[in-house]
Amino acid sequence: MISDKDYVFVERGENETSYVKLVAENEWNGTIFQYGNLSVRVDEESDMAHLDFSYTIVESPLNEDMLNVDEGFKNYIGEVLQYIITSALDNGEYKLGLKDSDNDPTKSD
Repeated sequence: MISDKDYVFVERGENETSYVKLVAENEWNGTIFQYGNLSVRVDEESDMAHLDFSYTIVESPLNEDMLNVDEGFKNYIGEVLQYIITSALDNGEYKLGLKDSDNDPTKSD
């Protein structure tokens, strides 16, 4: 079961981009990556939602090519993503839209 002890958010350099670093005691410990595109598919028949996402390995003690074909790794970071999203929704710590967006949904054109 995933918990907040499985990962930490880290920043590298002077940019404001956050990455995820895996810190759990498993074979992927020390791997830093960034989630990319995210989408949710709903299977109407099973009434189940599926997360589809891309990711980029930033740094790892493991071979990047091996990680990219490791289904266990992909499943694990998918579970981490699900935990991150669920925790953010539960705690009200989420944001939709761009950081510097002028879009105000309460105003009409």
